[in-house]
Amino acid sequence: MAQEARDIIMSSRSSAASPLVSLPITYNNGRNSPTPTTPDHTYQYIYLEWNSQIPENEISGLPTSIKRYTEPFAWSKSQKKWTLFLACGSTFLAALCPGAYTAGLDEMMEEWHVSRLVLLGAFSVFAVGFATAPMFLAPLSEVYGRWPVFISTLALVNVCHLGTALCTNIPGLYLGRFFVGVGTSTFSTMIGGVISDIYHTDSRSIPMSIFTTTVLSGTAIGPTIFSLIVVHLGWRWTNWFQLIINTVSFGVLWFGLKETRGDVLLRRKAMALNAWLDERERVAEEKQVMGRKVRWKVKADEAKQNLWSMTKVSLTRPFHLLFTELVVFWFSMWTAFAWGVLYLFLESIPLVFRETYAFDLIQIGLVFLALFVGAIMGNILTILMEYLIATYIPSTNIPEPERRLYASCLLSILFPIGLFWYGFSASPNNHWILPTLSTGCATIGIYSIYLAVCNYFADIYHRYASSALAAQGFSRNMMAAAFPLITDKMFLRLGFAGASGLLGGVAVLLTGVPWALVFWGGKIRARSNFAKTYWVN
Repeated sequence: MAQEARDIIMSSRSSAASPLVSLPITYNNGRNSPTPTTPDHTYQYIYLEWNSQIPENEISGLPTSIKRYTEPFAWSKSQKKWTLFLACGSTFLAALCPGAYTAGLDEMMEEWHVSRLVLLGAFSVFAVGFATAPMFLAPLSEVYGRWPVFISTLALVNVCHLGTALCTNIPGLYLGRFFVGVGTSTFSTMIGGVISDIYHTDSRSIPMSIFTTTVLSGTAIGPTIFSLIVVHLGWRWTNWFQLIINTVSFGVLWFGLKETRGDVLLRRKAMALNAWLDERERVAEEKQVMGRKVRWKVKADEAKQNLWSMTKVSLTRPFHLLFTELVVFWFSMWTAFAWGVLYLFLESIPLVFRETYAFDLIQIGLVFLALFVGAIMGNILTILMEYLIATYIPSTNIPEPERRLYASCLLSILFPIGLFWYGFSASPNNHWILPTLSTGCATIGIYSIYLAVCNYFADIYHRYASSALAAQGFSRNMMAAAFPLITDKMFLRLGFAGASGLLGGVAVLLTGVPWALVFWGGKIRARSNFAKTYWVN
């Protein structure tokens, strides 16, 4: 996984100097080894690290094409902020997709003469693609870098938006929505890896909170934007509009986003250095001037498995963690339920406000602004509470990942409160602002849950964090695929109060998960082979 490969690099940096290894060159000694001019040449191999000192006789005349490779952690603040802006901006555009689709459901039912459940099936297919794709795409980003994966998947999304805009049948719609889910998944699941590439742990909280805000706010504001488009232009224009803005985003990412994965950049630097040394030695041999023959290689490449082995690990380890690690299982259930409710809102809010208050499509779209405001408020309250915790709650010299949970222990209580409030206030006798405010309240709780799980997994699992996050990502999106299919029947059969009360009761039980870890997290980590590996060391 992404974090695991990065740890190999970090461990190699602990050495004070780069080791020299004198070996006879062969023709199959790795992808970064140069092609020898004669079989008799002997090279001195040096492990290239970001702090490696290139000898004076080699650094003279070093081309800028090599000097431009710098460690992402050492980038300037402006470069990091620009990268964060591009990454989170792309995430926001990807998060618009679910709400854009649900805004056009009524028109699609009239045009195609199918039931709402059939069209919601395409919504669920999108979530399935979103859940499964990262397990295949994550190993590709480790081998080839983040940039190629982002660019190729965004191109796939644009092709699918074009196909969906022109689609005239249900199978084509399902196929297009599945691959839209595949493509947009990278901008939700891999942006956390980009943030880890350029920010150290102690400065990662605010970038992660910004990323979480863009995920939730994009999902929330999508119905608001696209309900206006559907009313004035028709449902097909929801796809044309996304195609236009994503095409612009594609151009900006192509020219503006730099590769962030450290070992990939280091490998490219080693290859560029070796190619340059090849050319220098060729000129030196023509002048009959022979010197030391040096080649650079990357230590992480020697430990890295091939792509197929990495894919197998990517597909199996998340499920191993999910079913053997109590922390991963219960946190995945917690965040999966919260995410399922967020997607349930996309279907239940139109139902509740149409049936109870006779809202039209534009008015329903405006209700979703409450979720957007809730995501922003969640970010503000989390930052404020973390500041108060750091100021007034003393910590020991030993890192305590459970401190990450203090804010979510309090803010996540707003999740069940919002659900109870939502169901019991949705009545013709009550003003429409009451259930509207309740959705914002629940969203604050959902925000705190999502952020807490991401931060806690990264802290306690370290090199296995990618696998743990993949497990919760799969669970979260599969729940998101299931909830919209049962929303209408559940709310109509149980009533608005009964359905929301049932959801609120489950949310109350799951709210105990972070409290349990605050009190017993250390003991639970001590029993885990994966978490203990990092914390003992």
